[in-house]
Amino acid sequence: MKKSSETLGLKVMGIKEGLENGIAQDFMIDASKRTVEYLILKDNNGYGFRAIATRDILGIGADYIMTSTIENARKIYESKEILEVVEKGFFILGATVLSSTGDVIGGIVDFSFDEKTGEIDTLYLDSGEEYSGNKIATLAGKMVFVDQTGNETLRQTVEAVSAAPVVEEEPKPSALEEESKAYLLGKVVKNDVTSNDGTFSLTAGTVLTEEILEQVAKYNDVLLTLTMDI
Repeated sequence: MKKSSETLGLKVMGIKEGLENGIAQDFMIDASKRTVEYLILKDNNGYGFRAIATRDILGIGADYIMTSTIENARKIYESKEILEVVEKGFFILGATVLSSTGDVIGGIVDFSFDEKTGEIDTLYLDSGEEYSGNKIATLAGKMVFVDQTGNETLRQTVEAVSAAPVVEEEPKPSALEEESKAYLLGKVVKNDVTSNDGTFSLTAGTVLTEEILEQVAKYNDVLLTLTMDI
């Protein structure tokens, strides 16, 4: 297992060329699989960004991230495939952790992962608490939801909802949604917010009117982000 704090700042070394190509800056997580899919790299000269897939990493040592060839570290904005994946990915460092009972537990300051498979092993919170990766129920918006009971109840519920057939009818707002909308009415958006699917966004400085909140209610991830960030 390797900690994110032990990986950030390391340079990527290609064995074939014996050359460096990028410095680890962040981790892109596949929210559905809860695994590290890409390391986000900054160019050695400090400009531009690259990405290297976890599957292309041979090992992570104390000094270098090893890969077979530096060509595995590809420029993000020159690859439509990588760009689309990265834009939809989840960035876990700094994310807020919530329990299934609705308590904010803390923020993620570090995590450990299997450098071969990318599987998340342990979350380290600013509160000093630690949670094993198998307690992660879901990753959405800027939130990590965990099931503290350890019996994966929340994860099973989320997966069951995701697998359920879609019924084409107008959803009825929950009491929580109505309460959130009432709380947000008239508030000003602090930071730009975009839905996970990229079809809806709000810019910083927008005043939340009833009409806007009707649209927001269709995107649970946006509603949750606004509620926590206002």
